[in-house]
Amino acid sequence: MALQRIVIENFRSIKNLEFEPPMLTALIGRNNVGKSNILGAIELLLGEKWPSYAIKEEDIHNHDEHLTGKIELYFDTPIVHTYYGEDIQVNGFRLEFDAINGGNLSCIDGNGRAVVTQYKKPLPLSNTIRNKVPGVLVSVNRDLSKILSANQWTILGKILKDISEEFQNDQQKLDEFNHKMEEATAILRINLFEDLENIIVESVKKLTGFHKASIKFKEPHVLSHYKNLRLMVQESEDYEEFSALEMGAGIQSSIVIALLNAYKELKRSGAILLIEEPEVYLHPHARRYFYSLLKELAEQGNQIFYTTHSPEFVDLSNYESIAIVKKTPNEGTKIKQAK
Repeated sequence: MALQRIVIENFRSIKNLEFEPPMLTALIGRNNVGKSNILGAIELLLGEKWPSYAIKEEDIHNHDEHLTGKIELYFDTPIVHTYYGEDIQVNGFRLEFDAINGGNLSCIDGNGRAVVTQYKKPLPLSNTIRNKVPGVLVSVNRDLSKILSANQWTILGKILKDISEEFQNDQQKLDEFNHKMEEATAILRINLFEDLENIIVESVKKLTGFHKASIKFKEPHVLSHYKNLRLMVQESEDYEEFSALEMGAGIQSSIVIALLNAYKELKRSGAILLIEEPEVYLHPHARRYFYSLLKELAEQGNQIFYTTHSPEFVDLSNYESIAIVKKTPNEGTKIKQAK
């Protein structure tokens, strides 16, 4: 799944912008021309926050409360969504917004028309549909606590979801896991816990008149255990290991590269990656390696957008990947692509 066409109107520095991105897009240009705003528009529709709630007054072009903004993302392959037993094709997402009403989300066809259900009503853009094409943002501050979180909007989360699904397809391992968890749960039921259970249960029965009550541990889910993973590091045998979250920005940037490399080595595809200034905190050799990794990920079927000021991330021989971003007072942020 990749973005085939992007339309942005009246969003931050962008007045009117439309372009067709390749699988690898390097957004280059001076500071404050709107490179990050392009990533922000994509992330708004595909990212973790619910788009209509994420819109603020300052997101509207020139802070003009009379303007209506729009972001449209068109996919190269339709999403098939089952709505009350009927399969419906969705070619893109649209967010329309203004200062008064906030945002309005809809599913659209390839011509920008609202997708209509069998009941002749517009198909709402639900989380179920959005989750089929989550965008992964790696922001410039390299917040490792977010990068290492295991939700679907991170590289690690996408990998762990695949691992969890593979595990659950192995019935023998799943049965063994459930059996071991039952044994572990039994060990947790110490005397004090059972005293607590008896007091609460008897009180509930007395106060409500229920015939029976009990306290049970929540049934464990395989993915929840994978989500508890922590990356620990050790400088040498003479030092104790500690959390990677305590490391400096340079090491944290290296961990981002390691995660992306794992994604590539595991032959994963279909991700939409948004990376702000991949060069930050990296020495020239690491930058060159990171750029080669991004190219390989794109060749593998992942779509990548990144902003950069570094020559190590701009390859003139791959000129079709370069998008020059400029801004003028009259036209706002514009993109010039080499084709």
